[in-house]
Amino acid sequence: MSYVTEETVWPEAVALDDGVKNVVSLFYQLADDNNPQAGPRMASEVFTPDGKFIAAGGTFQGKEEISRSRDNASRMTKARRHEIRKVFVNDKQGHDLFLLGQAKLDFINGKTVEAPFATHVVIDARSSAAGSPRLESLEVFADSAPIANALKKD
Repeated sequence: MSYVTEETVWPEAVALDDGVKNVVSLFYQLADDNNPQAGPRMASEVFTPDGKFIAAGGTFQGKEEISRSRDNASRMTKARRHEIRKVFVNDKQGHDLFLLGQAKLDFINGKTVEAPFATHVVIDARSSAAGSPRLESLEVFADSAPIANALKKD
């Protein structure tokens, strides 16, 4: 079990496939990784080839853009740690998910921010049926004010 999901409360109304839980966890492990291969891995191991990733840093559509989505990951932060606290499901298949979590960001200027986030995730039905779930889309919702304040020069 990953640090991302070790404390997660999963839905009880619909039992989520372990593959779905694993791909969600992998997304956040890669989001926390400053390794140059994190973006390409995200594109090939997490998302469908035409998947969509929307976050504060922009919108990334398709394998090429998602591969480059992590290119500036270490420009402002030296470490990130996302933890998913609770998952809600909106369909009987367990493909339309809403996540609540907490992120800790350590910035290169020495400041640290801990902030909640929410994420809407849609699992691709075909890949899930084939036993290797991939994300069709992922959209992050977070208050960017604490981050902007941490990046301000004193």
